[in-house]
Amino acid sequence: MDYRIGVVTQSITGRVLIKNDLKNAEPFIVVRKYNKTFIQTSSGFIHRVSAEIIHPHNGTYTVEMAAEVDQVELMFLGRRLRPVSYRFRRTLGVSEYIYDARLQPDSGWRDSYFILIKPGLTEYIVEQRFKMNKSDQLFLGQWMDRTEDEFEKATVDQ
Repeated sequence: MDYRIGVVTQSITGRVLIKNDLKNAEPFIVVRKYNKTFIQTSSGFIHRVSAEIIHPHNGTYTVEMAAEVDQVELMFLGRRLRPVSYRFRRTLGVSEYIYDARLQPDSGWRDSYFILIKPGLTEYIVEQRFKMNKSDQLFLGQWMDRTEDEFEKATVDQ
């Protein structure tokens, strides 16, 4: 990871690198943004969590941090790849974080998908609290359908 000096964090940029350049991996990034509210408790401000999908363009991505966003979690996903997650906090003195995610093949992809990935992604479609836009929810549903179709095809071929 690297960074650029500045007043306060405005964005996270980088590349999505795939080991063995798997075809049909369809990498994407689930972005969770922690938006600070005006309500404060003894443990700090209460946050409203929102989510969006970022599609890397030629392997590069940019996530903008609006003024009310204190923290961003990025989860890098791709078909047949082990997910990678990283969290960034708004920081004084850093204008931009630069993070290259290295995704590697997952030998237990089917199990990882059904046990870890699918339940997490389904939450973004079902839960309205994330305020994910409809096109991102549709993308997730279609991506999961294509993934499961691939599993079915592999089972029939065996």
